[in-house]
Amino acid sequence: MKTAFETEAEIESVVQGLESCTTPKDDFPHRKHLAVAVWYLREGTVEQAFDRMRSSLLRFLDHHDIDRAKYKEELTRAWINLVQSELELLDPNLPLVTIANTVIERLSDVQSVFARYPNNLALQSERKMSYQAIKRTPTVEEYNRVRQAAGLSVKDRNAAERGLAHTLFAVCVVSEETVVGIGRVIGDAGLFYDIVDIAVIAEHQQRGVGKLIMQALMEYIDANALPTSIVCLMANKGVAPFYEKFGFKARDADMPGMMIRK
Repeated sequence: MKTAFETEAEIESVVQGLESCTTPKDDFPHRKHLAVAVWYLREGTVEQAFDRMRSSLLRFLDHHDIDRAKYKEELTRAWINLVQSELELLDPNLPLVTIANTVIERLSDVQSVFARYPNNLALQSERKMSYQAIKRTPTVEEYNRVRQAAGLSVKDRNAAERGLAHTLFAVCVVSEETVVGIGRVIGDAGLFYDIVDIAVIAEHQQRGVGKLIMQALMEYIDANALPTSIVCLMANKGVAPFYEKFGFKARDADMPGMMIRK
């Protein structure tokens, strides 16, 4: 496993980024949660660490205009307790970087952690919210339901039926047998590919679902796009940095994307 952190300063930077809300809302993955938990537990009691984590996460959500409902009190407490349990197994005299990386390695595989603690109600509740990416085109009903729940427009049924039938590749992300996220690739399968309909139901956002969708779509693009092929997408306001992680770049200001909306 790749080392998560090389220096203590890197960990401190993660803590400061969370507390100051300078960390982008889509750049605080599970390993960073764990690193902050280690930092807080090294500086105080379990209860103090929990209070700091709760305060930091709620402030972070508020700053980025994310619904506070995404914060799970009992789940946060469960993870703080798990990290504390791991710390108790380690020599407290080890360097902080070594301790943090060891905890991250042991707790980074969330599904493995769920399996190790079958009686932890908070963890098992979260386990039910785990996600599976399935390579298939959504039905018209799934398509419009997810779009609407994600805050996007509902499409005319005839247009949706015709358009979905001409999909080159699509992925549906499923939780508890329900489609909660979708994404598609359309185009001529040679010269141009368009990534469209990236949509995640609001309550499942900020959980890595969008990343699962894009990873699946980009795997298809990487396997099928040809030399000189152009891959396009239209990013909604405020999410361009997310797509930049997959190699996309904004067009120059004097080369705007243009459309006709029917």
